[in-house]
Amino acid sequence: MESWFRITAVLPMAVFPSGDSAPLPNQRSMNRRAGADRARAAAARLRVRTDPELRETLLALADAVGTLELEVYRIQRKLLLYDSGIALRPELASLGGDGIGITRRLEWEAGTEVDVVFTLALRDAEHLLSIRARVEEADEGTDLAFTGISEDQRDLIVAFVFQQQARERRRDLDATGTD
Repeated sequence: MESWFRITAVLPMAVFPSGDSAPLPNQRSMNRRAGADRARAAAARLRVRTDPELRETLLALADAVGTLELEVYRIQRKLLLYDSGIALRPELASLGGDGIGITRRLEWEAGTEVDVVFTLALRDAEHLLSIRARVEEADEGTDLAFTGISEDQRDLIVAFVFQQQARERRRDLDATGTD
């Protein structure tokens, strides 16, 4: 298994056996920014290139629409979890691009396919991820190796890991009073 840098954090998460149908839709199959994409295309057709202020305003509005669409998508996914009876609970975990380790033992044997659902607070936004994983043997707790992860999901996890590492470094520097 490939080794990735990991960070320890408390993450709201749920782990459950993989079934025929996951409670959350496949993230790659849904365009979560359709309105924003249409707004950008419409701005391009308006030929506002002669007025840079108007063009920037329209692009800013398209970005705002995209942000709202992502938030609605996140809320929809949380409602799907709720309707499926899945509750996200805080879990002490070590997270990296290769998988997630949690401090408690799960009931499934090594090799069992599970779905892991968790949230990441990244760049002032909450991201809800659903990733297929395989239970692996661990000395303590449970290791879950990601098997069904998209590049977008891995990028979010890596960005979260670096964001958390930067925060810890700033805290350490503030505590020691050095730069």
